Amino acid sequence: MATPPPPETKTIRISQVAGRYLIFDLADVMHLRRAHGMCSVLVGTNPQAPNQNIFSALPLELLPEEAALLVARGDAYLADDPRAHLEALTRAEGERRRALYAQAHRDRRVEVRLDIEEASAARSRAAKVAREARAAAAGKKKDAKRPAEEALVPETAPAVPASDDADEPSLFASSSPAPPSVPSKDARRNPGGVYLTPSTSAGLLPAPAEEPRELSPPEGCPLYAHLSSRGYFMTPGLRFGGKYSVYPGDPFRFHAHFIANSYGWDEEVELLDLVGTGRLAGAVKKGLLLGAEEPGEGAGGTDGANVRTFCVEWAGM
Repeated sequence: MATPPPPETKTIRISQVAGRYLIFDLADVMHLRRAHGMCSVLVGTNPQAPNQNIFSALPLELLPEEAALLVARGDAYLADDPRAHLEALTRAEGERRRALYAQAHRDRRVEVRLDIEEASAARSRAAKVAREARAAAAGKKKDAKRPAEEALVPETAPAVPASDDADEPSLFASSSPAPPSVPSKDARRNPGGVYLTPSTSAGLLPAPAEEPRELSPPEGCPLYAHLSSRGYFMTPGLRFGGKYSVYPGDPFRFHAHFIANSYGWDEEVELLDLVGTGRLAGAVKKGLLLGAEEPGEGAGGTDGANVRTFCVEWAGM
């Protein structure tokens, strides 16, 4: 049995903008999902379809619980994005960083142009092969029909005399204009212009500071840490009346099994919330999961070891 590769170690940069925790780098988004089981929510505009809001794009917005947990584990650091960009552009070495960033941007444009040209050449080759195949098939059909047509055509045909006024315009000739020529896809495409909009400016920003910013954990962080340490995926659960939708694996492969709510250890649970959320969870074939952290030794850890959970399933009687 082959030895599995060691887990990838990568420190994720979380940009704090107007009280929101955002990730702009696609590589960080992929690593976050694969290594940490965090999906979060895309909140950006799709550049190819900016007039719709069904499919979103970068940046990825993290829940406060996710950002606090990543920072506490040392898997990410928090950066004040506006201040970091201003400092990078105004400091003495900013000119050198800008030059390196511009060069990296130009190199990336060359790579994209080569990829586009290669894809266009592959499409042209495929279209040429298809045309040749159609022409060969049409030639075979024409050769098969030729003996039958020769048997039906008479040996001599009367010659049609040429009209003297053939060159004169006819009053009954069709005056409909010729259809306009439609430019091909290759003509409409601009092969020389490759427009690349980078989604991250990581090359312009300095390395993480020696004293990273701290983030106070929100109220539901212990329950989130408890479920995350056990391999569950969480997404916002507002559409099902809860705080989290809990999946046993990647949401691309599984349906949510629980609707989770977090409470304080001595906090009373309202009966109306219990019945309403429990019935809603049961109606969508899910269970209601309640969790709270027991105070004492080990509380506030990144694994949520002191959290106790209970599951409520609503059944009709």
